[in-house]
Amino acid sequence: MKYLLLFIGLLYYHVNVLAQETINWYHPNFPPANFVEGLMEGLGHNDQAEKFIASHMPNYNHNYITASYQRIIHNLKFNQGCSVGISKNPEREKKLFFSIPYLLTFPNGVIIKEEQFKQFSRYLEKNGTISVKRLLNDERLIAGIADGRKYQSFIDMELERHRSKDNIMVRSSTDVFSGLLQMLDRERIDYIFGFPEELAYHTSLGVLENKMQFIPISEMPRFLTSYVVCSKTRSGQKAIDEINLVLTKYRTTPEFLRFYEFWLDFDSKKRHKRISLTELSSSVKKAPLR
Repeated sequence: MKYLLLFIGLLYYHVNVLAQETINWYHPNFPPANFVEGLMEGLGHNDQAEKFIASHMPNYNHNYITASYQRIIHNLKFNQGCSVGISKNPEREKKLFFSIPYLLTFPNGVIIKEEQFKQFSRYLEKNGTISVKRLLNDERLIAGIADGRKYQSFIDMELERHRSKDNIMVRSSTDVFSGLLQMLDRERIDYIFGFPEELAYHTSLGVLENKMQFIPISEMPRFLTSYVVCSKTRSGQKAIDEINLVLTKYRTTPEFLRFYEFWLDFDSKKRHKRISLTELSSSVKKAPLR
């Protein structure tokens, strides 16, 4: 009788699991947002948010798949699945369901050696940001950029305008950020562009000889908005509605904000917390459930 009850219990469990819908969670290998191997596997800020959201959706089976951003968007358009940390544009909105804003992240800024801060102070605004337009006009300072990388909006526009000048050094390599950071560390260039969390991650590796400093750019937006997306299907609509409920409840909690803020320096961390509590709690309207 005991074995019969055990068999019935196991059968019920498997039938129940099979009856549940499955969410395929797609993510790239893009430190520090996503780590797919090594000691840091699963500890990126999008990794942790992904698992947090999934843990609050117990009625689903959760499957995790690694792919490039290009492949992720393609798969989501033609298959069933979701992904954390996707930016919005009109083309994607036609093919995908977007959650309410899940995270506010900082745009690219200027990264310099801390000891050279005074040299750059002439380009600082009163609010502590730096003008990239004025900075690029100074041909005595050499900027290092990665070939093929999009630095977003105003930065890309200004770099295109100055690309033929001698104060722009273009690096063609697979190490989009780390190689340029090493060049800056060795004083072969004067500044680079990057995300604050990129700098924090590479600094944590302990391979730099000099302390670096991140400076926000005055011509860039204060923050970028990141979303969770799901396939534009009936199942995707149901999933995004449940994801919105989780985000509404948790996205401004210390635990959730810590996923991203762990990778920020002290000043950026304070700035991010202030912006998130203000914008996500009030200014950013919550999208209605579909």
